[in-house]
Amino acid sequence: VFGTQSPAPRSASAGSYDGGSTATTSQPSGTFALAMSIGESMHRPLCSRLKGFPGRFLTDRAVLGPMAESSPEKKIASAMKAMDEGDFKKAYSSFKKLAAEMPDNADVWYFKAECGNYASGMFGAKVDTQEIMDAYKKAIELDGDRVDYYQSYGLFCISVNKYDEAEKAYCEAAEMDESMSASLYSEFAIEYYNNVMATYGEIMEDPKARAPYGKKALEYMLKALDMTPDEAKSLL
Repeated sequence: VFGTQSPAPRSASAGSYDGGSTATTSQPSGTFALAMSIGESMHRPLCSRLKGFPGRFLTDRAVLGPMAESSPEKKIASAMKAMDEGDFKKAYSSFKKLAAEMPDNADVWYFKAECGNYASGMFGAKVDTQEIMDAYKKAIELDGDRVDYYQSYGLFCISVNKYDEAEKAYCEAAEMDESMSASLYSEFAIEYYNNVMATYGEIMEDPKARAPYGKKALEYMLKALDMTPDEAKSLL
């Protein structure tokens, strides 16, 4: 869970939220398999940099560390400590209270969303999906220049099968930082396709049923590679 894979607890690889088992699916082949393989290698460094566990949280805590003299920042540091230690239920409870106390702090809303995601997906805490989404949206509203906010929100949306919202978030993130666009597009393609395959299970064994989802994923893989469909065909 905490290796090179994306750590979002509600991803397709983690199964359904109610404890259901992950569906067994066939592996993609041909053009799509090549594109997916390239994409995985492209987006791993991004996951390591932005979604590492627990380093990502440690880094953010270190940034806020110098402010820990005052009471509000002390509370944030305490909540982040719980997050660093993997106690996401406690961290979520803390950030939920902090969001009420500090409604204009984007980081507080963002970490509330992240901890709610981890607490419910990995540890069975009862956190409403819409509440998590609203927390991500509030963080973005308060600080709309953070690529990682959009990326995390998009990844969460994939995990709860809100694919259109996820696609929009990833595209906005890619437009904000073109240097990360290839990694973001490939991550969306892979996470989206894997989640669809796991969610719809045996239905996806039918090539016709799988086709529209595979097409969308492949389109984003080609965007990541800055390649047209004709170029891909000529190479293969």
